[in-house]
Amino acid sequence: MSFSRRKFLTTAASAGGTVLASRSSIAAPYRVSIQRNSADLVQPGVGDAHAPGASVSIPATMPMGSGIPLGGIGTGFVEIRADGCFYEWQIFNAGPWGQNVRSTTAPPPPGPQYLRFLMRTRTASSNAPALRRLYLRQDEYEVYSLPFAQDIESIDYFAMFPMTGLRYNDPTVPVNASAQVFSPFIPGQARDSATPGFHVVFTLENTSNEMVDVSLAGFLDNPLASALPLRNLSNALTQESGVTRLLMQTQAQSDFPSGIGSLCFSVTGGEHSWINGTFREYIAPGYLRWKTDRVDFMVLSVLQEFWKAGRLPDTSAERDPSYRLPEDTAIDTLSGAALAQAVERLCGDAAIARVFADARAANPRFNDKDARELLREVRKNLLDDAGAPRLSWGTGALASSVRLAPGQKEEVRFTLSWHFPHHLSADGQEMGHMYSNWYKDAAEVNRFLCTEYPRHRAATEKFAHVLTDTSCGDALAFAWSSQLSTLVFNTWWTRDGGYAIWEGLGCCGLSTTDVDYDGSFPIVALFPELKLSQMKRIIAYQNEQGQVPHNFKHTLRQVDNGFARVDMNPQFVMMVCRDYLWTGDKQYMADMWPHVVRAMAFTESLDTDGDGLPDRGTGLQTYDAWGMRGTPSYIASLWIGALRAAIHLAQNSSHGAEASRWSALLSKASAAYDTLLFNGEYYSLWVDGKARDEVCMTDQASGEWFSHLIGLATTTSRENLNRALDAVMRYNFSPESGLRNATAPRGGLGLLAVANGQAGGVWSGIEFAFASLLIDHGRYDQGARIVEAIHRRYLRAGQPWNHIECGGHYSRAMSSWATLLAASGFKPDMPRQALKLTPAIDGNFRAPWAMASGFGTISRVEQRLEIECVEGSLGFRVLSLTMPAQFARLDGKILSVRMNKTDTSVTLEFASPVTLVAGQTLSIE
Repeated sequence: MSFSRRKFLTTAASAGGTVLASRSSIAAPYRVSIQRNSADLVQPGVGDAHAPGASVSIPATMPMGSGIPLGGIGTGFVEIRADGCFYEWQIFNAGPWGQNVRSTTAPPPPGPQYLRFLMRTRTASSNAPALRRLYLRQDEYEVYSLPFAQDIESIDYFAMFPMTGLRYNDPTVPVNASAQVFSPFIPGQARDSATPGFHVVFTLENTSNEMVDVSLAGFLDNPLASALPLRNLSNALTQESGVTRLLMQTQAQSDFPSGIGSLCFSVTGGEHSWINGTFREYIAPGYLRWKTDRVDFMVLSVLQEFWKAGRLPDTSAERDPSYRLPEDTAIDTLSGAALAQAVERLCGDAAIARVFADARAANPRFNDKDARELLREVRKNLLDDAGAPRLSWGTGALASSVRLAPGQKEEVRFTLSWHFPHHLSADGQEMGHMYSNWYKDAAEVNRFLCTEYPRHRAATEKFAHVLTDTSCGDALAFAWSSQLSTLVFNTWWTRDGGYAIWEGLGCCGLSTTDVDYDGSFPIVALFPELKLSQMKRIIAYQNEQGQVPHNFKHTLRQVDNGFARVDMNPQFVMMVCRDYLWTGDKQYMADMWPHVVRAMAFTESLDTDGDGLPDRGTGLQTYDAWGMRGTPSYIASLWIGALRAAIHLAQNSSHGAEASRWSALLSKASAAYDTLLFNGEYYSLWVDGKARDEVCMTDQASGEWFSHLIGLATTTSRENLNRALDAVMRYNFSPESGLRNATAPRGGLGLLAVANGQAGGVWSGIEFAFASLLIDHGRYDQGARIVEAIHRRYLRAGQPWNHIECGGHYSRAMSSWATLLAASGFKPDMPRQALKLTPAIDGNFRAPWAMASGFGTISRVEQRLEIECVEGSLGFRVLSLTMPAQFARLDGKILSVRMNKTDTSVTLEFASPVTLVAGQTLSIE
């Protein structure tokens, strides 16, 4: 098997036109083509209508190690990868997502699990139907016993989180098949975006000149209570409003019920058939080896029946028949009626029904004696000598059949949902799930998903397309969308409303302050109530000295003892200011104000020489493997950013005395930052009296990055900042490996310092942050080069959705969202009903904007700027630009506006607030 990873310019025509219905011609920023034979790979730009623009082919022999998560915020997840398979299955409150606590559901082994889809096609003129697995797994072939069950020839995988498109290519079947796989993910709609389930929506198109019968089957293994000796499973089938729904439940008991819950699988569209429940061994991918005295043994698989008939047998078994078998000694004493009843009951299972059907077909004179012998045969196959079940029961299946005329298209939708309410900590504390407040079981979740499907699909699809609707190129577009997936991979949302995000999936801690500082921009933009509640919850543990907590440990009721890290206090203050600017939530600001004051007072107390900069206890910060002392540039920069943020908060909340005192301190600190730390080329790592460390740290101007990105003015030397940015690019960046955290351009002991894993390593979260700092300060090309290096590095590693730092799926990498904010210059000030648009890109450009209220695009063509609202709304009264403006027009109507112009900007004050709604565009010329 070989893999072709291709990247496409998003301004080109759509690469996924047949898979993703687009509002305009937009390509997925990431596409994987998987084929069996590398010689068959279509070369980019050569006879491939789906490969517009620039392309890169990266052949590889290993499978993709990551994919897009399915599920919701705080629900756990399943991962869909480019081979069409479903991986991870961290939905049972166990695994890394659940701190690896013990569970009633056994952790799945490596590789894809549980859910498989197959397609059967047949034309009237064909000699035999074709059966294709809609995935690529060489290890699941049964070429000897099931030669007709074959993998689809190739799959094109279109990654546009939160949508995933798969196109199944096979010229030997008369149907074009594609699928969209997604969970609802809609800015501003946290509840919908926290739904534990997903859709797989197939589109089938007849490409032949005759009628084609097409059947899709989905097979779902039953993992419930799989770690317990007595699983007590039950499956129930219901049909309503064109939906056939299979609910899997367990009545198993455990003193630690983390994996106790339910799954629900449904199908919509076409004519339905089903298997309510049967033995896993009878279902794909393998076969059931059935021992019998009639022949040596039989090879039984439901695929044999599905291949021949194009439908499932509609069997109704609700429980494991192994526990309802008549005793061996009682079989001969059964009356004729009792015997018939026992056979009928057992034939509710698909595998046993198949055994009896085959026996009757082979023996036209089949009678009660034969039935009794067959019952004994069933006992021997289902039970061991001790009377325990040999096989694993509970697997279910749903199928849909359609008849297509030439050129006709039909859609069939499968929906999977889950409900595992017992989210427990390692010591047994019940945290629960927010979703358990809304649904009683997986069937209710499934019903919600099916009912709301049109709304969810429209909004989620629009959002996915908007994220790629940009002239900034595929690397940036992929960065914005791909790392949003961490909001599904890493989040908890407990029953009492507690929201938290893992630092790395299952590692390091939850709601880690320093990591949130870099990575929380998309959360406050898209789901602000989650970020605000998270900040309130963790700051409640601020200690008496005013130090900010590091992270939650094990539960959301306990923090670790990491208070002494001196970078977290200023980071916390800047985040509070950012949150207030983006939401305008005055109550939040009032609640946080006392904590801000205490945090500021503690950091101020670290200045022992009166120069306005911290110099005491600075050796312990969240770059915790580094040796720093005295006044580090990183800490000093954060403190300056915190002063700017605190002053803004004070000025907006009638705390004039604090604003005045902090303003004086800011002037002193800003001057000292340049005079003490700048070495003529960049800011030294630290200065302690006469001692200096000349290591060049990428994060040396972190406070400038954050505070300027949220719209606060620079107070340090712009000339020194520009020189420092030049130095970081010169010394720390390589297009091959990316942006290192630090280098030692002046040699000495610094060469040893950067040999540690943190200093010399590459953290994509810091790379994205520095790239956005460059972009935000007019260096778009340099910032884009860094993002391209990250993109290339992770594609080649097969981990584009799994950025690594202290653990996988590291949430600091969500700082990629900052590159969008910097590129578009989108800086809201909601308390003032103001919006600043300062695009960093010269000339014509196009980029997304997104807030909880809605999303859309910003574009500039020559001297015309347009703000388009695609979904929801965007409101403001004041608009600040860095381009000439004469008038503003909305829906063809020129708006009444007062313009205040300077040499570098223009501010538009509208006579009344402007609110753009979906479909509207504000044009400024």
